[in-house]
Amino acid sequence: MSSKFKGRMKTQRYALRTQEDMAILENHTFLFIPNVNSPTLNFLAGLVAKEGGKVINDMNHMDTETIVLITDSFVSERQSIIHEDFLRKESDLDIDYIYDYMVKNSVKCVRVSKVSKWLKDGKLTISEAELVHLAPIDKENSTDGNISLDSESATDVEETDGDEKRPCEHRDEAQETPKGSDGEHSRSVETTWSKNELVIRFLDILAHRYKVKGDSFRSRGYNLAKIGIQRLSHEIESGTQAQKEVSNVGPSIAKKIQTILETGSLPGAHESPQFEKNLQYLSKCHNVGAYTARRWANLGLKSFVEVSQKFPNELRIDWPILFGWSFYEDWSIPIPRQECSEIEKIINQELKLVDPECKMEIQGSYLRGADYCGDLDMLFYKKNCNDTTELSSIMEEVAIRLYHRDYIKCFLQLTPKICKLFAPKILERFKKCNLQVETITPSNERIKKFYFGFKIPESTANYENHKSLLSPNDQFMSLNTKVGNPCRRVDFFSCKWSELGASRLQWTGPKEFNRWLRMIAINKQMKLTQHGLFDKNDTLIESFDDTKIFQLLDQPYIAPEERNHVFKKRRSK
Repeated sequence: MSSKFKGRMKTQRYALRTQEDMAILENHTFLFIPNVNSPTLNFLAGLVAKEGGKVINDMNHMDTETIVLITDSFVSERQSIIHEDFLRKESDLDIDYIYDYMVKNSVKCVRVSKVSKWLKDGKLTISEAELVHLAPIDKENSTDGNISLDSESATDVEETDGDEKRPCEHRDEAQETPKGSDGEHSRSVETTWSKNELVIRFLDILAHRYKVKGDSFRSRGYNLAKIGIQRLSHEIESGTQAQKEVSNVGPSIAKKIQTILETGSLPGAHESPQFEKNLQYLSKCHNVGAYTARRWANLGLKSFVEVSQKFPNELRIDWPILFGWSFYEDWSIPIPRQECSEIEKIINQELKLVDPECKMEIQGSYLRGADYCGDLDMLFYKKNCNDTTELSSIMEEVAIRLYHRDYIKCFLQLTPKICKLFAPKILERFKKCNLQVETITPSNERIKKFYFGFKIPESTANYENHKSLLSPNDQFMSLNTKVGNPCRRVDFFSCKWSELGASRLQWTGPKEFNRWLRMIAINKQMKLTQHGLFDKNDTLIESFDDTKIFQLLDQPYIAPEERNHVFKKRRSK
């Protein structure tokens, strides 16, 4: 056989193997969680598509054969999902809906790093050991992850109509249920609140009720109605008036508002069964998602100390929950705008000492003009700097300096430096609730976002009517403020200088505005992410100037303070 013929045969075999490799993901559908916005995940999504796989961007296209790919940093060594609050914060998807769908339909979920393995091996295989579990596996107390709602939790006040099924606002505007929402001292509170405050209070109860039931559409409807009434500068006198003046109030919510205004109450709102009370209580803790709270409540757990006794490994794996427990009351209190500005000033003063060229600004509902915020998102950037590792180092140094100055009370993610500094405090929390843990391990990945509890020393505000209280059994873990300013949730994140405009769009929100703008891009055969506006060939068109992004989408520029109202204006046309 001639060498020329051998070479041709070798080339043909290589071509056949390449064709087979290109088809290994064919007929498979994939959903990335939390998103594909980062360069690495976007690259992997591109590889999946090139290998024949279909990448979907929302849960409406999910089916029972969909494979969910979750970022490795949200998966523990025991193959369970961790850091749920951060996962929700980074995703535009309805995570609770996805969780429920996955459980009910046995949808496979694996680490996103498995994509590289499949491409290397030339075939898609998923073993039982590689599956990611929604419910952490506790060897001491194993339980079935396929938990459904207790029949008691289906208790409803009244059915809602289609007008209430509004998409949700940005997460940082959703405030916790005020003190007294469980009826314990509701009568005494009602007599001292304004009409608007009373309506807001009951809408908040209903929003949280449906959230923990997993009915995100109704929960969003009540939340948006609540937020709309919070923005009014005058008192609501009737349900009809509310329906006319608040864009997110439909006929059914208007009827409830009328009942509240006439009677000072809402039939059934304070008649929740014990199951639902437990569910609401557990789900308000930082880093405890609705799915996890439902599973705990279904097992009869009603306090965090009971969780620590029955499922100790869940808290060992997802230790930020310990600080959600410890600061449970403080983190339920809305942050006044004035305090937000003071926190921004303190952080900027420290930032100037670390790197005078680096800038920081608050994003989210604060930028949209909100009087109160749930937490604070701080965006760091530096002129002509596209090195996120450099920005990460700056944020880390600022955070450490703020910790030494006693502004930062707890870290919720660990670099090696922060771990060395803060690990003793984590171990102390474990010891406090009788959990045996010897060492704390920092993240193996380069952290580019920092989450923590932040406290400024003084405040004259009265927060009692807005506080969610720890149960007596859980009080021994409390680090909540008795006098003075509460501890606050503050997050640092960064963006490349070249992507400043796109990042501002993403983090200003609200989420529904972002989805609306992305749909406009899709209709124009473009793609909009926090990294920029891209054409149909994934070529970057614009990322630095957000006003140009609006122009390229043939839309007038909408100022941040107007973005909450864009849908109201469009519906009224």
